[in-house]
Amino acid sequence: MTIKKGILGLLYLIELGMVLIMTQTQHFYNNHLNFMRSVLYRSHQIEAHHVWLIYLLAVLVLIGGIVFIWKQRHNPHAWLAGVVSVSYGVMTWAFSRATWPSYYVLLGELLVIVLLQFVQVALSWQRQ
Repeated sequence: MTIKKGILGLLYLIELGMVLIMTQTQHFYNNHLNFMRSVLYRSHQIEAHHVWLIYLLAVLVLIGGIVFIWKQRHNPHAWLAGVVSVSYGVMTWAFSRATWPSYYVLLGELLVIVLLQFVQVALSWQRQ
């Protein structure tokens, strides 16, 4: 029981670190030329070859969030996973690289947060 609580605490710290990285991404993009070049190159590669995968991931994340909320209505981790997955879907469809240059980097960071939240829901589900 305490090992699962320790794992959940570690996942919370990793999520907090990812949120901190998300806040610093725009600073790195504006102030570090190599980071900006790398982001622009990767963004063009994603748009050229893998843009369909981003929308597929958004649909799968939204379905996963809905399933977790449906299965565990009384679990606060499930509701938080639902909110984070909806925010991922909104960010996928409401913004674009034209409005936000580091769009794909932020989308990837938010995807990691969503997946960590799904792991937390799965661990708390086993605990109950």
